[in-house]
Amino acid sequence: MYRDLEHRLAQRIREFLRGNYGVDLEKIVIEQPPRVELGEYAMPLAFELAKKLRKAPRKIAEEIVSDIGSIDGFAKLEVAGAGYINARVDRTALAVALAENDKPAVESSAGSSFACFNSPDVRSMYRTTLTIPECKLQMW
Repeated sequence: MYRDLEHRLAQRIREFLRGNYGVDLEKIVIEQPPRVELGEYAMPLAFELAKKLRKAPRKIAEEIVSDIGSIDGFAKLEVAGAGYINARVDRTALAVALAENDKPAVESSAGSSFACFNSPDVRSMYRTTLTIPECKLQMW
């Protein structure tokens, strides 16, 4: 799910850049912010675009955030620092998607999988994913 959201974010950013700036970036760099209060994803792409567009990175980031619209699975995008774009996951939608998913959280050759989601932080949820044979997905 985490990688699906990352891919969705990168794809939407790529489409936006192509349509609004005529720029086609093959790779959209997506990082994890240093602190969870900054969001689940951070993108330094405005720094890369600054030379091509001859604008300040923060100005580019502000334009992207204000004009891109909503992205499925994300609560909002924010400008941070000199031009980072931080993305916040819609945690309610993520929890519902995880709860409704009939597939195991992690594929295992030994059998079913078990995932321990004991933290509201998405990155922590994935760090605490365990695989135990013959168990089902549980959330608490």
